[in-house]
Order: sequence, then structure tokens, then C-alpha cells
Amino acid sequence: MSRFAISTALLALGFFAAPLPAAAQQDALGEAATKLYTACIANTQGGSAECACVAGFFAGRLQEDEYRIVGAINKFIDAQGNIADMDGALAAAEAERVRIGMTKARYTEVMQRFTTVDKDGAYGDRACSAFASVAQ
Repeated sequence: MSRFAISTALLALGFFAAPLPAAAQQDALGEAATKLYTACIANTQGGSAECACVAGFFAGRLQEDEYRIVGAINKFIDAQGNIADMDGALAAAEAERVRIGMTKARYTEVMQRFTTVDKDGAYGDRACSAFASVAQ
């Protein structure tokens, strides 16, 4: 969604993989989705249906390593799409990079990708905002 996308792009501007076994990838992807959804709800970025839509939308839109970074940083994004704690977000992104064995070169590529995520967010808004009024 655009609130999310704007803050992710801002986070990427503040910055300048070793593959996992197949079973670990599935678990890691689900973990990232859960983190993204839980933070979306906790930070009142949307209701449960809208947050589930956002988690699914970005899972389909981003590569898995990008999605895992997003899952780690979303807890630092407030309801207005601002990064409430830039240092915390940067530390969480770096910790996830290390955790998944992402090279610094790939990390730079991911951060560059996040500078254009606002376009994805606008598209996601069109799809997921339909769920904003769904009863919780």
C-alpha cells in the first residue's frame, strides 16, 4: 500500500544471498508474511482483511529476500506510512540481511529496489483498499 511503500522507499534512501534450503524458504516466507501482517495490524495500517491483502500482494510482488527485509522493517512503520524509528528499522534490516546470508551487494540492490516500491504500493492500494471496509 502507498503508506507502506513510501516509508519503505524512505528507508532504502537511508542505506547506501546465499540461498536457503527449500524447506527453510517456505518457513521463512511464512514467517515474513506473519511479521508483515502482525505489524500492519499493530500499527493500525489497516484492518485484518486489508493487512492480509497487503501481505499477500507484496509476497507476490517482491522477491523472497526483499520480502523478508520488508517483514523485518514493517513494525517500524506507523499508520501514516512514516518510519517511526529509522535506527531501529535500519538495524532490523541489517539483522535480517545477516540472518539470511544476503551479500552486501545484493542488499544494496534490494535497497535500490525499495526506492521504487511506491509504484507497487499505489497498485496495491487499488487492490487492497477494497478490503478496508470488510468487517473484522
